[in-house]
Amino acid sequence: MSSAVTLEGASEPIAGRAAHVSPPLVEPIVRVPSRSRIHALAIHRGEDAWAKLSDPAFLVEWERLGTACPWSTPCQSSHFVRTWFEHYRSRYWPIVVTLRTDDGMLVGLLALAVCLRTQRVAVAGAHQAEYQAWLATPECQREFIVRALAALDELLPGYELTFKYLPHGLPVEPLLGSPLFRSRARLVAHRRPLMRLDADELKRSLRKKSNKSRWSRLQRLGKLEFSRITDPGAFEAAFDEIIASYDERQRGAHAIAPFAADPLKKAFHLGLMRAAPGLLHVTVTTLAGKVIAAHVGLAGRDEVTLAIVCHDEALAEHSPGKLHLLKLGERLLQEGVGALDLTPGGDPWKERFANAHDEVHVLTLHRSAGVRQVRSLEAGARTAVKRMLESAGVPPGEVRRRLGELRRRFAPATA
Repeated sequence: MSSAVTLEGASEPIAGRAAHVSPPLVEPIVRVPSRSRIHALAIHRGEDAWAKLSDPAFLVEWERLGTACPWSTPCQSSHFVRTWFEHYRSRYWPIVVTLRTDDGMLVGLLALAVCLRTQRVAVAGAHQAEYQAWLATPECQREFIVRALAALDELLPGYELTFKYLPHGLPVEPLLGSPLFRSRARLVAHRRPLMRLDADELKRSLRKKSNKSRWSRLQRLGKLEFSRITDPGAFEAAFDEIIASYDERQRGAHAIAPFAADPLKKAFHLGLMRAAPGLLHVTVTTLAGKVIAAHVGLAGRDEVTLAIVCHDEALAEHSPGKLHLLKLGERLLQEGVGALDLTPGGDPWKERFANAHDEVHVLTLHRSAGVRQVRSLEAGARTAVKRMLESAGVPPGEVRRRLGELRRRFAPATA
């Protein structure tokens, strides 16, 4: 690939939106010529990137590419990325990398975000995106990502980028086999629990004496209903109850309250429901009109990805959360969904519902081979400390705090 990089003029700010002041990393569109002259790679930054996110024709191309890409998830959809940038634009600036054929067809896309506070580069969606990846047609899966990251390497020297988690089925060999990244890329496998949906298995679980008894006891307390919410207004009406229950559960289990800690998180989820009602899969169990259990996930091709799951702790003896997930499985089966993705990491309770497993990966592109080696050693040390603390019975919140201290202690030496 040629090392030549040319700049074109920036587009005007999006109509009706105040212009942003570009940070050092944000510039107009950058076009990188292809050696073969068949595919043109472009890096859109600054106002040009914002304009791309508001261009209806480009968004249609984006969705068409997502359909053609074998490993795409809802987190790579234009609806998810655009909505996330709309709500987090005070914190992040977009970079959109595209690959087109000589006749203009979009065959590769990577959406990134520059943190305005730290200038670090992240995949669009950051921690809100359970799966982080690029889109490409099968024919261009190698060419696109290798060329895209090589161009970014020239444009943003010294940057690091982590994809957490790569979707199952995404081929990483094109990147790891590239001489430019072989020494800098670190790939870590993670076990992903799945709840494969089987009608007979779900019926047996719901008909168990203990589960039938719990459902009956709840029914005696008032009108008990399980339902899916698809209307944005109904979701907004129920969301505060879901948030309160979810934050309470997370605070007790992990010493964090995600919605309380992030004032933009609620508006982002409400925005997702408005932008694409079919993208969010929302179900609630209500007792006398009050939400006692809920799940908010992302609907993919044949899976729904678990995101927010909660229940009323005051009714924990009746296991409303467990009953809700069983009812959710039943509902998903009726909708033609093949599995509930319980997502890697997190709570041990997931294993009680998992009946299958596969692997997903975290891919980190480090600044250099030396940094990769140091970070690998650090990761190994943190894993050893985590296991030691957990075996000693240290609460999860305290484990998280101590690991954070360890990470901060090593940060200056690896900066």
